[in-house]
Amino acid sequence: MNSCAYYLNRAEDLPTIMRFSDLHLTENLSNAVKTLKGSSGIYCITNQDTGQMYIGSSVNLGNRLTAHFVGGSYNAHLQFAIAKYGLSALIFSVIELCAKDQLLAREQHWLNWLFSLPSNLRFNFLSTAGSWLGFKHTSASKAAISAGILGLNNPMYGTLSPTAKTVSIYTLDNVLVECFSSRTAAAK
Repeated sequence: MNSCAYYLNRAEDLPTIMRFSDLHLTENLSNAVKTLKGSSGIYCITNQDTGQMYIGSSVNLGNRLTAHFVGGSYNAHLQFAIAKYGLSALIFSVIELCAKDQLLAREQHWLNWLFSLPSNLRFNFLSTAGSWLGFKHTSASKAAISAGILGLNNPMYGTLSPTAKTVSIYTLDNVLVECFSSRTAAAK
């Protein structure tokens, strides 16, 4: 048995109360959202192709499913997987239903399990439940992020914003004096 199959078997050891697949089909996604609406609990998103998993909790699993698969969640690993493999490769499983006041404790239990696996098998960045609520980037990481989007690294570098408005200056006699590509250019 190869190592990937071993970890995929470990993923299958997770309890599954409800399992939703083929979420690229509108009807399946809609039914999953309706079924989960208002339920609070712990969920796992599994990439069938790679075995990677994301474990999270929500006071409303239906809304969270929508946030991840339709709204584009904040988890970059998960969004890259959706872009690369498509929703058809992902399974959304409810692994535990619980009261809202128990969510973080139960999510932590499952995150401990997830973080016992190699890092290439998880989408989660943070190993502590709820830690994103108080997560702060270090000064070094802020500087790296800033440097990564300056000048030529900025995807908008050298282009005008799609909302830019042309500014034209005319004399009182309606003769064009100067035309600027944007308000920013006119202000300079």
